[in-house]
Amino acid sequence: MPVPFTIYNCGTGYNRSKSDIVARLNRDTSSPHIIHDGPGSGGFKPGGGHNPGGATTLGGLIGGSGVDANVASGVAAVKAAQRGGPVLVNMCGWSRGAVTCFKIASALAADRETAGIRVNIFAVDPVPGGSAFNNHMWRNIAVTANIGICAVVLAQHDRRNLFAPVYPKVTGPFTDVDIMPGDHSTIVEYKEGRSEAHELVYDMAKRFLRARGTLFNDNGLLSPLEILKRYALIAEHFDDYAQFAKGVSGKPKDRFKESRPIRDDQRRVVGKMLPVKPAFFLNEHHRETCRLLYPQTVSEIDLPMHLAFASERRNRWMPEFDRMNDDVVEHAKMLLFYIIQCQRSA
Repeated sequence: MPVPFTIYNCGTGYNRSKSDIVARLNRDTSSPHIIHDGPGSGGFKPGGGHNPGGATTLGGLIGGSGVDANVASGVAAVKAAQRGGPVLVNMCGWSRGAVTCFKIASALAADRETAGIRVNIFAVDPVPGGSAFNNHMWRNIAVTANIGICAVVLAQHDRRNLFAPVYPKVTGPFTDVDIMPGDHSTIVEYKEGRSEAHELVYDMAKRFLRARGTLFNDNGLLSPLEILKRYALIAEHFDDYAQFAKGVSGKPKDRFKESRPIRDDQRRVVGKMLPVKPAFFLNEHHRETCRLLYPQTVSEIDLPMHLAFASERRNRWMPEFDRMNDDVVEHAKMLLFYIIQCQRSA
């Protein structure tokens, strides 16, 4: 069987010593792996223990200079690992690091030595950059046929024009896309009063990589109940996640004003993320985690509000509500408010 080889790619200005989820996952990984410091992050060149893309340059910070060096380093590392036998490549990256994952996959697909290697990618808010300095970041980022599965998590609330995320053209594999409340950095590192989003994304990435063979020193994962608690806390403080996101004026009246565009690899807008709070589930990860424990509850929530949680079906959904109240009271409180809204609209 192929041996998993994991590549981590840091975002702009970030390197392996930081506390974001990419650097943390790298430190926690026990199976064969490498990490590339992000462009403009201050990493040293080879010989100093770091990778060329991490050099401190204005070009790295503004235009992503150094990403091509990280791509070349990733391909070389895969070829070296391949000499020991068949390999499977798992990758995780954030921001320009997530875009770097797509570029490495594309380079592997184009190389005769590595074209047959299966690649899996967990990409967190892939942002190539919006100015003319970033034109090279938009090249060779289609989701190529050598990718087995690609999971993308997009930050819901970052409205900066130059930080539009990319949803690359899919030429082969299944691609799963979800959103997470918060801005570009809130979903990957601790922010005062808004810690839940990055904890959830760390857990999602770790599960993704573990399921595909990457090994970790600490195998601890959030339980479904811990996941639901965090989503309930995000829902409770949703206005803060929206108001303090980058690209927002800070005025309460502006926090739900602008949606975040999503572009394809040709820079065309293919979708938008509204900054408003959903009726109940904050994303599909939230929905499917809840379904594991409370399937009847999810069935009710999926109904139109005026039909959901009807009294004639009370014997189906009420036992789950009672159990949720015992298991995770924060989520039960969130559900109670929703049930009241449904019954008022009936």
